[in-house]
Amino acid sequence: MRSGKLRDAIEPWSVNAVADHSTRACLKVADQFVNETREFVCAEVARIADALSQLSGIHVFPSVANFMMMEVMDEPIPGAFGKHLLERGIMVRDLGGASRMPRRSFIESGSDRNWTMIDSSRPARSWTS
Repeated sequence: MRSGKLRDAIEPWSVNAVADHSTRACLKVADQFVNETREFVCAEVARIADALSQLSGIHVFPSVANFMMMEVMDEPIPGAFGKHLLERGIMVRDLGGASRMPRRSFIESGSDRNWTMIDSSRPARSWTS
């Protein structure tokens, strides 16, 4: 009978002291983390959009998300720019196939690979050949 009372008194999802302490510590800095993350994403989107906009033939649409839509104006073959990026390990969602938006793609912010992509695309425009 005693074990029944004890069982009734225990929370259904008990947490050990280490997990409890860690959770409380995380919650103390959660607002700061969220704010810093928002600031980083906004700055990174602006920085990448600016760099992409300086590439000839690329138009970047304004964005308030952690990704942006861009249009590649002079692709000789639709999807060539996306293929160029994929070969460099950068995933881009090509919007031309299913969405009636030819030459448009989404690219995510916040990755060092974006700078690799921008640097590798700037001089040679290798996706146009």
